Amino acid sequence: MRDGIVRSAFQAAVCGLVVGAVLLVGGRLLGPGIVMAQDRATAEVVKAKRFEVVDTQGRVRAALGFTEDGKQVLNLSDEAENVRASLRLAPDGSPVLGMRDAAGKAQIMLAMTKEGQMLGMSDGAGNLQAQLFAQSDGQSALILHDQNNPRAILALESDGPSLKLYDKDGKVAWKAP
Repeated sequence: MRDGIVRSAFQAAVCGLVVGAVLLVGGRLLGPGIVMAQDRATAEVVKAKRFEVVDTQGRVRAALGFTEDGKQVLNLSDEAENVRASLRLAPDGSPVLGMRDAAGKAQIMLAMTKEGQMLGMSDGAGNLQAQLFAQSDGQSALILHDQNNPRAILALESDGPSLKLYDKDGKVAWKAP
């Protein structure tokens, strides 16, 4: 019986040394930049200048950090690590959501400012095609573009609705009222 106790104690000591060595070597191999999850303890605050979420192949699929000019940004990327959606704050603190196609061209932008909201949509070449404005004072407008030039504006202003159509040179071709 005593031999069994000694054998169990020896096995426990060896097991403890192996686990300790694995933890020590694993910690050194992973390096100081990697944080390992803990089952029992939850940190109150985690601070960093940038957070990245990677997929099983190690590709960055989401990143929270700062732009070169110090503005905070959240980027979501596709499998090729192309940024497809970004959420950031404009210089005045207004939120801006941008979406890009697989080639990286801006396609949709949604912004909210003190004056109201704006939705902008572009074609595959990045040319502005349509804008929808809803202002906080109740006025709104739909602007249709051709190669970044306004061609039609439907507006609801304080004095009533209006419609303006423009020729290719930007001159008013028709309007009502």
